[in-house]
Amino acid sequence: MSPDQFWSMTYRELCLALKGHSYTVERGINEAWYNAHLTTIGHHNPKKFPKLSEVTNKQPTISKEDRKEMKSMLEELTKRRRKKLKEKNI
Repeated sequence: MSPDQFWSMTYRELCLALKGHSYTVERGINEAWYNAHLTTIGHHNPKKFPKLSEVTNKQPTISKEDRKEMKSMLEELTKRRRKKLKEKNI
């Protein structure tokens, strides 16, 4: 993200961007933990190794309301960017 993009964000947009980033970081930490856990199980007791469907059947942690809010924010940003580009071309 460039400094211009950062400073043109509203408080609401910044909060949503930070929430999205924290989700990405949390997801990475969870993936690392799962990898370590599965490696331990596979090494020490391969018969207890879970099936792929058991491991990948996790629901996303972002609520539907947050998704709708993020989508509306992105649509708003797109409109503003298009308006700025249109003004520059005139």
